[in-house]
Amino acid sequence: TCQQKKLLSIFFQGRCYQESGLRLSSAPLPFLPKFSTITIESFQPMWFIQHDFMSPGYDELVSLRTAELRIPLGLEFTADQLEAESDQFHFGLHLLDWQLIGCLSFRHLGGQKLAMRQVAISRQFQGRGMGRVLVERAENWAKKHGFFHVELHARQSARPFYTKLDYRASGDEYVELGIAHINMFKELL
Repeated sequence: TCQQKKLLSIFFQGRCYQESGLRLSSAPLPFLPKFSTITIESFQPMWFIQHDFMSPGYDELVSLRTAELRIPLGLEFTADQLEAESDQFHFGLHLLDWQLIGCLSFRHLGGQKLAMRQVAISRQFQGRGMGRVLVERAENWAKKHGFFHVELHARQSARPFYTKLDYRASGDEYVELGIAHINMFKELL
């Protein structure tokens, strides 16, 4: 069983996990839902979860991405676009009540390189630091899995956000989906 002493207990993959700072300990439990990765932030408890392609969790990520990134542009995802994500890594940032507040995906570019894609934070949580938490948790996941270079196509409006997270611009501005973008990258140390 999990004992709580100023630690937050969470459950997944049949184990009880407690995290305080960077320390994580576990004890086996016989049941509970299956999730790939969960991280708890001590200042604001939340789940960082890797969702399998075409799982109910993935469907929720697509709904958030559609609402925040596609509908404002008058776009929807096509079946082909979603099918192309079958080999990607998909993550959600959830409050402890399972409410999804943000998401992103990684596409493996070969070697130790990833492309960060489809970063979205629910409108009601924008401007509260949740984007930073989401990207930092994703970067930590990448490092733990042997990836040390992240690239992305940033909307120009998001460039200051990524610059604060130590991403550097590369190349000239271009238009994608009718919006000005810039390529950015970061070496994960």
